Amino acid sequence: MSILKVKDLNVFHFFIDIYLKFINSDLAFINSIQPFNTFVKKNGMKTKLFEWLKRYGLAEILSLFSTVLASWITFEYTQSQFKMAVVATWAGNISYFGTILIQDIFEAKAQLKSVGRQYTTETFYKNVRALFVEFGIAEVFDTFLIRPTLLYYFPLWLENLSLGVVVAKFTADITFYVPAIISYELSKKKLRNFE
Repeated sequence: MSILKVKDLNVFHFFIDIYLKFINSDLAFINSIQPFNTFVKKNGMKTKLFEWLKRYGLAEILSLFSTVLASWITFEYTQSQFKMAVVATWAGNISYFGTILIQDIFEAKAQLKSVGRQYTTETFYKNVRALFVEFGIAEVFDTFLIRPTLLYYFPLWLENLSLGVVVAKFTADITFYVPAIISYELSKKKLRNFE
C-alpha cells in the first residue's frame, strides 16, 4: 500500500478549495450547483447549510489534515493497519473537538462581553456540556465503531492509504453528522445562550 503520492495532495486542495469558495462567495458557489440549489430553495435550507458550514467547516479541514497525517506517520512506523485506524481516529477527534470548543469559547466570550459579563469556569463547563449534548451519541458510535472500522478497511480496499483514509473519513462523517446536527439544532437556543 502506498503511503503518500503527490497526486494524493490534490484531495486536500479539492476540499479546501470548495470550502474557501463557499465561504468567500456567500453561497454563490452552492447556487451554481443546480440540483442542490433546487433542493435548498424548495426546503428553505440555505441559511442552515451556511450556518453548519461555518460551524463545522474549519474543524473538518483541520480534522482531515490531522487524520491523514496521523495515518501516514502511524503506518510508516508501525506497519499496522489497526494502530493506524485507532491513532488516526483519535488525532482527527482531538483536532475536530478542540477547534469546535475554541470556537464556542470565543462565541460565548463575545456574547458575554456584549452584556458586560465575563467568561468564567462555569461558562466553560456550559460550553463543554453543550458539546456533549450536541455530539455525545454520534461520537460514541463514531469513535469506537464506525470511524476506526472504515479507516481500517478503506485503505486496504482502495490499496492506497491516503485516498482510503479520506474516503473513510467522509463516509464516517455521514453517519456522524445526521445525529450531531439534529442535536445541535434542538439544543442551540437552550445551551448556547450565554447572555
